[in-house]
Amino acid sequence: MTACDALRPELRDIALGATPREGLRLHLATCATCAATLAEARRVLNRIDASMRERSGAEPLARLTERLLARIERAPVPRAFLGWGRIAASAALVAGIAIATGSFRDRATTSAPSLMSWRSPTRALLHAHESVIDTPLDLDAGAPPRTRS
Repeated sequence: MTACDALRPELRDIALGATPREGLRLHLATCATCAATLAEARRVLNRIDASMRERSGAEPLARLTERLLARIERAPVPRAFLGWGRIAASAALVAGIAIATGSFRDRATTSAPSLMSWRSPTRALLHAHESVIDTPLDLDAGAPPRTRS
C-alpha cells in the first residue's frame, strides 16, 4: 500500500467539504495523481449536487393534478360487497333448518307432576323399609325345591 492509497479516504472527505490537514495539503501540491483524484471526486459531487437541485426545484408536469382528478372521477365505482347478501342468506337458511328440525323446541319431555313424584333411587337404598339384619337370607331363591330324604 502506498502513501497515496492511505490518503484516499481523506481525499473523499475533502471533496465533500472537509478542510485538509497541513501534511495532506503539501502532498496534494506535489502529487499529481492525488490532485487529479481529488479534482475528479469534486467534479462527480458537483454533478450530483446540480442534478439534485434541478430535480428538487422542478415543477410538476403541466396539469398533472387536474388529469389525475379527472381519471379518478372516470374510474368505475366498485359494486357493494356481495358477501353480505350471501352471509344473510346463509344465516336465514341455518335458522330455517334449526326451526324445522326442532332445535329451538323445549327439550323437556317429562311432565311436571311426574317430576314432583320422582324419588331418588339412592334415597330408597339409604332408607330401607326393613332392616337387613332382621331379614333372613333366601339362598335358594330361584333354585328348584328341595326334597327331604
